[in-house]
Amino acid sequence: MNRILPFVLLLLATHCLANDSIGYLGAGGIEFKKSEDISMEKEILTVSRNLIRVEYEFLNTTSKPIKETIFFPMPFYGFDFGCSPEHSGKLEEFKVWADGVKLSPSRTVRARLKGKDVTFRLHELGFTDEDIAEYRGIEGNCGSDDTPPPTGIFAKKIDALVKDGLAENIVNNDRTQFRTVFARALWETAYFYSWEQEFPPLKRVKVVHEYIPFRGGGVWWYDFRKAEAFKTQWAADVKKFCITDGTIGAGNKIQIENNVEAFPWNSVQYVLTTGANWAGPIKDFTLNLKKRSKNEIVSLCFDDGQFKKTDDLTITSHINGFVPTKDVTAIFFFDPSELREQKSSDEGAWMPDYRRTKK
Repeated sequence: MNRILPFVLLLLATHCLANDSIGYLGAGGIEFKKSEDISMEKEILTVSRNLIRVEYEFLNTTSKPIKETIFFPMPFYGFDFGCSPEHSGKLEEFKVWADGVKLSPSRTVRARLKGKDVTFRLHELGFTDEDIAEYRGIEGNCGSDDTPPPTGIFAKKIDALVKDGLAENIVNNDRTQFRTVFARALWETAYFYSWEQEFPPLKRVKVVHEYIPFRGGGVWWYDFRKAEAFKTQWAADVKKFCITDGTIGAGNKIQIENNVEAFPWNSVQYVLTTGANWAGPIKDFTLNLKKRSKNEIVSLCFDDGQFKKTDDLTITSHINGFVPTKDVTAIFFFDPSELREQKSSDEGAWMPDYRRTKK
C-alpha cells in the first residue's frame, strides 16, 4: 500500500536524485551489477530544495581487498516544449568524499530513445556530451515573428536527426496563428558520475556525496479549494504522487488563511532501486526531508516506511533491512510569493553548516 507523507511542514522540491551502485560502461550503455561481497550497512538520505546529501557506510565482508567502479546515476530527462531555447538541466557542484577524502569523479552522459541507448549514434553525428545533455534546438517563439532557426551541430545535423527519429523539425507559417518553430531533440539524457573505490577487507568505508540539483516544474498551478474538482482535473497526479484528501485539505487551509489563489510546484525523482545491488538489504536506512517554509506541502508515494516529524523543519522515515523495489517520486507545492519576490534558491533553505562558512 502506498503511504502518503502527511507533511504540512513541507519543503520545496528539487528534480533528480539517485543511489550509488557498482557498474561498468557496456556497449549498450551503463550497466549495473550486483555485489555479493560488499554490503550497505547504512544510508542517510537528506533531501532539501537546494542540496541533496547522501551518507553511506559500506562493508567489505571478505578477507580480501576489493576495488570497484561506483556509479551514481541520475534519472533520465527529456526536452519539453516551451518558450525558451535554454534547458536548465545542468547538475551543479557534485561532490564526493570517501572516508573524509574529497574525490574527483568522472562524468558520463548517456542518451536513449524509446529505451534504446543512442549515445554512440549522436557521437557519430558529431555531438559532444554537452550537446547531447544541454542543447535542445529552438522551441517556439511565444508570439514573436522573428524566432531564430536552430544553430550549431543541431542545425547541421537536423535532417539526419529527423531521419533517425532523434528529433523533429516543425514550422507553422499559418498567418492566422503565431508562427511557431519546433526543432526539438526527442532523446532523453542522463548524467552518470563514477569513481574507483577501494574497500579494505572487513572494514567499513564511509562515502558521502552531495549536489545542487536542478528542479522540475510547470507553468500550471494547483488549486486545492475544491477537492472533488481537484481530484478530477489532476487525477493522474493524484495517483502518481499519492495525493490524499488530507493533502488537499492542508492545501485548502493554507490557501484560505494566506489568500493564496493556487500553488506553483516542483517534482523530484530519486533513483532508489540501484541501492538493491549491494549484498543483502540496506541494513539501516534513513530518509530526511527538509522543509523550507510552513506553507509548503509535499506528497510522496513511499511503500516501505512511516514518517514522523522530528523537528519543525524535518520529517524522517527510518527502516531496518530496507530492500528498495522502485524509485521514489514526490511533488512539492509552495507559496507563489517566492516567485514574485524572486528569492534565491538558497535563501532560507537547509544546508550543512560547513557550506554556510565555506564557498
